[in-house]
Amino acid sequence: MHRSGILRFYLCLLCLIPVIAPVASASADPAALPGSQNIRIQDKAELLSSLEMHAAYIGKTQEARMDGVIQYIERISGGMGSARLYQIQEDYLIAALSIPVLGSVNEINAAREEMRRQSLLFADETNAN
Repeated sequence: MHRSGILRFYLCLLCLIPVIAPVASASADPAALPGSQNIRIQDKAELLSSLEMHAAYIGKTQEARMDGVIQYIERISGGMGSARLYQIQEDYLIAALSIPVLGSVNEINAAREEMRRQSLLFADETNAN
């Protein structure tokens, strides 16, 4: 009985090898790895569209947060501490609003990186006030 169980186990493994090998080799493809330059993705309009929509969503939510922080800072500082925050918010929105007209993943990622940089500047400036 024990031998037949072991035999079944090895037979199952033998059947799985043809299935597992192609999957493992496909995941080793550098173009399929996250963070790699995948030219095929850049050519697909529906993928670019979803990336643009995600960036637009993030841009709108961050804009609302920035508006709230600016209003709060203006209230507690009597309007004196918000000039730099408005400037950073404007730079952020310029980067966010440029995304729908960009045509490649690299350009969109560069704009998203600029949005991230401006968000960090905004946070630093908020902490300074």
